[in-house]
Formats: sequence, structure tokens, C-alpha cells
Amino acid sequence: MDSDRRLTPRTLVRTHRNHGPATPSGGGEHLLAHLHWWGSSTLGSPATIALLGRWRRDFGARLACHFGTMLQLYVERPPADADTAFRLAVELETVAPSGDIGELAWHLMEADRWFLHNRP
Repeated sequence: MDSDRRLTPRTLVRTHRNHGPATPSGGGEHLLAHLHWWGSSTLGSPATIALLGRWRRDFGARLACHFGTMLQLYVERPPADADTAFRLAVELETVAPSGDIGELAWHLMEADRWFLHNRP
């Protein structure tokens, strides 16, 4: 691996003038390969990383913060229709159970931030 592509604390987190530190460099989802998130225990880290990557591509959901038991994502393009929102809610419930999938789906259509919380 090239020395400039190694994962170091400096390359792991970029500091943005308006947002402060805590935005992972690159796609962000690969942070879970290095820092365990409790919600990854359900599917395993590789599958959770794949879900986060798809959410980034489909919804512009970018990992902003990792708190060990909670992830915060900033969302550029929330789901535009109820079917897409419901499928997304089912996926979110898999890694971070919240209770009511239908209610979650409606909220996802308007949310520009997602908080995924899963703890022991």
C-alpha cells in the first residue's frame, strides 16, 4: 500500500471549517473495519459496511460521527417515496432497532440526519 494511502488518524478524519472534525475521509463506511460499531454485530462488519456504502450511493448518506454504539449520518437525498422509505426502514431496523418500521419510514422521507443506535 502506498504510504500516502495508509489509514492513519490524520487520513481517517478530515477537519471541515463548518462541521469540525469527525467526518471520515473517503466513503466513511470503511471506518467500521477499524473501529467496531455495536450495530455491526447483527450482520457482521463487512455486510454493515456494504449497507452504509449503498446508503451513501442511493441517499447521499455520509458517516459523520461514530460513538461506538451510535452512528450519525448526514443525508443529502432522503427517500422520495413510501416504498423506498419502507425498504430502507427495514434495513435500518436490522442494524439499529427502533420499534415501529412504518413510523420510521415516514420520518426517513424528511430526515436529513440519521442516528443509528444499537447497544448491549
